[in-house]
Amino acid sequence: MTVVYARADAREFQHSKSAVILLLLALLIAADMALGAYTWNFASAQAEQQELALMMRNRDLLKKDIQRAREIRGQHSRNSERLRRI
Repeated sequence: MTVVYARADAREFQHSKSAVILLLLALLIAADMALGAYTWNFASAQAEQQELALMMRNRDLLKKDIQRAREIRGQHSRNSERLRRI
């Protein structure tokens, strides 16, 4: 009878060992998916910040171009007035 109990205990141990392995594997997969989602969101946020910085830089350059064009136009109109007086 002790041999029968030993075999039953061995099967029970094998079953609980498999269950623990499956549980650990499921936890590992869940953690991997969570880290993947976090990385995806972090990368998207960084890309958005870089795009915003680029757009702000372009906006500032355009403002400077417009200001320079207005200065040139003002100089041109003053020069035209001087030429008309002559």
